[in-house]
Amino acid sequence: MLRGIGFVLIPLGLLSMGLMGKVVEGINAVDTWAHATFMSTGIMIGLVCGCIGLAAYLIGSFVPHVTGDEAASRRQAIKERKLAALQAGAGVAPAPSKPQAAAPGAKPVTPAVTKPLPTGPVTDDDKEVDDILRRHGIA
Repeated sequence: MLRGIGFVLIPLGLLSMGLMGKVVEGINAVDTWAHATFMSTGIMIGLVCGCIGLAAYLIGSFVPHVTGDEAASRRQAIKERKLAALQAGAGVAPAPSKPQAAAPGAKPVTPAVTKPLPTGPVTDDDKEVDDILRRHGIA
């Protein structure tokens, strides 16, 4: 309802300021340009980009903003998923983020056992990499 009132009041305000005639002239100028211009590929690309931009703006105006606690909880969930993916890729069991109460009568959850990395002959390159990792506190 409020938008409807706004759409009615905008032309009335432009008319009372004497700008409605200029708006109509602008619309007529765009119409004349559209009839007189050959639609080349560049103009078509520009038209498509403008329409997609307008559609994205309109759709974005209807999507509610995420702020405050909800945004913080979403960021934390993303961090936990990334950490779990990294730990799964490295063969390390992910650490639980929050302790959860077990349901009555449920079996206790045992942590996943990680397999040790395969060991083979250690080369000079391996020793050098291990030394670098230790110096940086990674290994």
